[in-house]
Amino acid sequence: MNQRSSLQKAVWLIAEYSLGAGIVYWLYRSNVLDIRPLQAITLSLAAKGLLLAFAMVYLSSLRLQWLLRDQHIHISVFRCFVFNCLGIFYSLFLPGGVSGDAAKAYYLLRHVEVGKTALLGSLILDRLLGMLAMIGLGLVSSVFIVASKQELLPYFAAFTAIFVLIAALLWILLKTEVGVISDKHNSPISRVYVAFRNLLARLRLSQYSSHTLVIASILSVLIHGLAILLIYLCSVHSQSNLDFMAVFSVGPFGLLANAIPISPGGLGVGEQSFEFLYKLVGGANGASSFLASRLFLYSPAMIGGLFAAFLFLRLHRIGFIKNFFRPKKT
Repeated sequence: MNQRSSLQKAVWLIAEYSLGAGIVYWLYRSNVLDIRPLQAITLSLAAKGLLLAFAMVYLSSLRLQWLLRDQHIHISVFRCFVFNCLGIFYSLFLPGGVSGDAAKAYYLLRHVEVGKTALLGSLILDRLLGMLAMIGLGLVSSVFIVASKQELLPYFAAFTAIFVLIAALLWILLKTEVGVISDKHNSPISRVYVAFRNLLARLRLSQYSSHTLVIASILSVLIHGLAILLIYLCSVHSQSNLDFMAVFSVGPFGLLANAIPISPGGLGVGEQSFEFLYKLVGGANGASSFLASRLFLYSPAMIGGLFAAFLFLRLHRIGFIKNFFRPKKT
């Protein structure tokens, strides 16, 4: 049974990679994807790209640490950094650009002994704040382009609605204090309601301080600002003919599309999305620009893969590695 399950997972993974690779190949054969910029990446661009990518992971680790502190879960920035890199590594094998969150949650849950549900709440809040910052930055910067390109107004309105919906949901979750209750009616609907309400209560989303939320929000803006800067540098290298404001206006939406769970890491999906978005604002080589950016955005996966190998060694009780991932009391 285990062999059959492993075979099914392997087949599914191959199918997902084939889909992503197929999209990239189709873009290449259609002369949409120009791989020459990838073959001519300069040492200067490589250094800047790697610096920005690892700075983003470091800031993400700080944001997670701040959120966990409000739940009395104390994990060092270094460990948060490692877990983030592990998440990026596993996102290469799972569909969607943010699919590594599940792997990160798995390792974090193994790292603590109490407050596991509250930890999940921190991870959910971490992701929601990131999405809000990403969409919000795109909306603010795209105002200038929509003013001159009226045909983009429907896209602007749609993403504004998404932003308002996520912001409203987050506001309700953060401001509504929910307590654990018992099921008095024992009906199917009642059981579902009670289970959902008690889950919200254990996530403890209403217990985050305003100070922590402000810090986490600022870090989210900085993280996605660095991501847009990285994409802009790769766009200049790929001769997209877009200035920083144009890349800033569509980049967040391209990253959002890359998170759609279709292919591992959003491979192919992100390239197609950036090609479409760049053309909307009068640019070119969107697919090439994001493919070059992808090399840097996923570069922390190298560290994640290294620690994934360490985990394998830990199973065999080798050296200090078992101590690093030993569950900590909170």
